[in-house]
Amino acid sequence: MGFADPVNPRVFPYLIGTGMVVLSVLLALATARGDLPQAEEREDVDLTTPADWVTVAKLVGILVLNLLLVNLLGWAITGSLLFAGAAWGLWAAGRRFATCSSVACSPWAAGTSSTGLACRSPPASLRDPVRPPWTP
Repeated sequence: MGFADPVNPRVFPYLIGTGMVVLSVLLALATARGDLPQAEEREDVDLTTPADWVTVAKLVGILVLNLLLVNLLGWAITGSLLFAGAAWGLWAAGRRFATCSSVACSPWAAGTSSTGLACRSPPASLRDPVRPPWTP
């Protein structure tokens, strides 16, 4: 590997990951110092209100459930569960609409990322019902 080698696509995830780590450290330092952002004129968010830990727990639970089921069910199904669960966890007003749109959008997102970006999502083990998902 030398200077004449072209930059390949494997470099960009490292750049983005490094940037995210640097920004998260800076945000953690600012939070530890007690810095609060300036509230905007028409902002309806009270910056002195503590975090809603019930909502955070719901979102973490949905995320863990998605991580556990993605290899078994595949992204098209667990993505729908993830999107609908996030709408439920964030107290969406139209939960029925959010669930229907997540069922419609998740397979579309999986197909688009698979064909357009060449990012292969985990296939559903339900497609091969003879082989259990835990076997190699």
